Amino acid sequence: MAELVDVTKSGWRSDVPRGFEELPQFASDHLYLVGFLVCSGHSIIGTSHNGSRVTFEFPKSPELLADVARFMSGALVPARQFSFELLKLKRMLHGGK
Repeated sequence: MAELVDVTKSGWRSDVPRGFEELPQFASDHLYLVGFLVCSGHSIIGTSHNGSRVTFEFPKSPELLADVARFMSGALVPARQFSFELLKLKRMLHGGK
């Protein structure tokens, strides 16, 4: 059986940009991940823009990183709450319209 490894303690990895571990926030432009994180109780602390792309920022914590892993593993949140959060996020993307 495969053993779980704490990659934060295993040193530098080529698929993680250098310095990522030290950043105080987690940022994503993946709308469904952002919706999942909001449904899981995390608060958006800001947004940044790169051209037409909007990135949502969260305070980085072990709990948030665990919820990112849960999302990638197929964890579920209530569908109705998720759909409402996506509507709110889309309004944010389009300036509240």
